[in-house]
Amino acid sequence: MTRSNLFGKGLVDALPVFAGYLSVGFTFGLAAAPAWHSAALPVAASMTHLSGTGQFVILSLLGAGSSLAAVMAGIIAINFRYVPMAMAVSQRLDPEMPLWQRLARRQRCARECK
Repeated sequence: MTRSNLFGKGLVDALPVFAGYLSVGFTFGLAAAPAWHSAALPVAASMTHLSGTGQFVILSLLGAGSSLAAVMAGIIAINFRYVPMAMAVSQRLDPEMPLWQRLARRQRCARECK
């Protein structure tokens, strides 16, 4: 299989994941823009938070007038679910792999291999 065919197959295989992220992102934008009276804050939240659930936590807690500490605690609590997944993935990685590569692969696979 040529490199371009492999790339095209990867694009086709990624379409279902892309559709899921697009729908969540679109929904978040629709919910967040009126609440924050600006498109800049929802875009910033989407660029800085990997968890769609965390984005909705931000929206809900800030909308309810919660403190920044409460928002941060909520995001940490929601995203803690990735810790066991990353631990499971780490057992399958080559122990000779550099630390930065192991951390990057655990993060990626914990997010995408649910």
